[in-house]
Amino acid sequence: GTSAPFIFLAMKGHVQFPAADDILLEFIPSDYVCIGMVLALAELLEGSPKPIYQFAVGEVNPCSSARFAELMGLYKRRSYQKTNKGNPIFNFIQSHYEPVAVTTDRLELVGPKAFAKMGRQVAKAMRGIGALAPAAKALESFAAQEQKIGEMLDLFAPFTTIQKGPFSAANTRAAYARLSAADKLRLPWEPEKLDWPDYWMTAHMPAIESRVIPEI
Repeated sequence: GTSAPFIFLAMKGHVQFPAADDILLEFIPSDYVCIGMVLALAELLEGSPKPIYQFAVGEVNPCSSARFAELMGLYKRRSYQKTNKGNPIFNFIQSHYEPVAVTTDRLELVGPKAFAKMGRQVAKAMRGIGALAPAAKALESFAAQEQKIGEMLDLFAPFTTIQKGPFSAANTRAAYARLSAADKLRLPWEPEKLDWPDYWMTAHMPAIESRVIPEI
């Protein structure tokens, strides 16, 4: 989803992320998506399906994209504070700064693609000086990396900077309301009870760090 590339970049030290306090990010845990699909399938098999079922949280438990960026930063700081792996100096530095939410205009002005452009220009100027050739090559490598980061942020920015919700999960809630008390315990569709800091810090971020980042 949208969060994995951002979390990967944050954990590797990237600072600027396109996000805003007034932009609702429709982020929903996958277990709620699975429960919602079961509820929809049950009504389909019964012969009483609604035209559409949406699995969303924003209308009952909203959280902004900027707030999610803050939670990424908090987790990152705690992770580097407690780790015994890697370079202690690098870990200390990483544990004392965190991601910040910025506008797309600022990202364009002083973001990764701007650094990439500057790196390419400096490398081009250095390339003709023999003694500086290794430094020029290193700058070109840095520029290529920043360009890729910039393109990744551009790809996901529409999700975190343009309002697209809240979406209505009324049909999903109605299907859940029809369940017996026992089935409600088996299929708890209760996104309004999500504690975002707790879920992010104890479930989502640890899962991304241990299962997704190593694959990236």
